[in-house]
Amino acid sequence: MDDQRPVCLVCRESQEHQTHAMAPIDEAFESYREKLLKSQRNLVAKMKKVMHLQDVEVKNATQWKDKIKSQRMRISTEFSKLHNFLVEEEDLFLQRLNKEEEETKKKLNENTLKLNQTIASLKKLILEVGEKSQAPTLELLQNPKEVLTRSEIQDVNYSLEAVKVKTVCQIPLMKEMLKRFQGIEKGDNVAEESDLSGRLHP
Repeated sequence: MDDQRPVCLVCRESQEHQTHAMAPIDEAFESYREKLLKSQRNLVAKMKKVMHLQDVEVKNATQWKDKIKSQRMRISTEFSKLHNFLVEEEDLFLQRLNKEEEETKKKLNENTLKLNQTIASLKKLILEVGEKSQAPTLELLQNPKEVLTRSEIQDVNYSLEAVKVKTVCQIPLMKEMLKRFQGIEKGDNVAEESDLSGRLHP
């Protein structure tokens, strides 16, 4: 029983094996045979369990691959939508900027024209007043008040306005734009937040 091998009667009585536990061959055979069969049954059960786990693992891996493929397609689709959305928003901002540019150009041209007209009027008056002041006595005294009155009422009031660009696209505005983007479902956002929370707080 100690050496795990058969022994003859002579050897059993030898000094070497005096302290060893012995058992008849038939009893040892039946005992160990039953133990081996029991061990075999246990191993078969373990094998079935492991094979079941393997099947589950293969199924999980297949499902995971399908989910990865689906998620990859979803991400591509969502970002394609987002890209189109941003292109449209860019076009809108550029249209607003172009409209503002045209309106501002028109306003600036009107102001320039007004100033040019005022300058031309002043030049004419300056010339006229200068000629009047150099005229002979009788000519100078012929209705000088009319020229003086026109000189006094000549309007030179002009309010300078700082020209500013009103159409501004700042990064913080993107948040408001993304809030209006309906491509991502609310449920997906909740799931992603839960997943992130799980990874941050295991």
